[in-house]
Amino acid sequence: FRNNSISLVSVSLLLSVALGYWRFIRNTLGKIWTATARRIVWQSIENQMREYSSQIRILGLNNNSGTVNLILEAGSSNGISSGMMFDIVTDPGGEIYGEVQVVQIEDSSCTVSPANRINTEFWEKLEDRMKYDPSSPPNIIAKRKIPDGIRDFLKALLQKERENGY
Repeated sequence: FRNNSISLVSVSLLLSVALGYWRFIRNTLGKIWTATARRIVWQSIENQMREYSSQIRILGLNNNSGTVNLILEAGSSNGISSGMMFDIVTDPGGEIYGEVQVVQIEDSSCTVSPANRINTEFWEKLEDRMKYDPSSPPNIIAKRKIPDGIRDFLKALLQKERENGY
């Protein structure tokens, strides 16, 4: 190597510097990628939560073999699908009176049936009222139910973010 203009020491030094730059670039890109990915994930979560927190108006009541059904102002054009679950809540306040499940879908409305009557007194009064007044109950709305798996995932994700100091 004495005859060549680049000695073994120079090559070794050059490789060491190049490796240092490579590590710096890789770490920097990794941090940028992580921050970008985190931003995208949180934006997606915010959009999902906005969708779940949107209020759906109750259009009226429907009698199905003596059981009260609710007609909601949301249908297939809003992404509603058969079997989807909703919470029936007070507005304002958010007290949950029960859970309902979609049993029939039309373009701009859907019919839901009680799946879990949390406040049984509310449902009994609604069934009595349905016989003479099928209009929507005042100050009551529907909200899409957050599936347990999504709720648990979000709790775990928030906990992890807190632990990492983000």
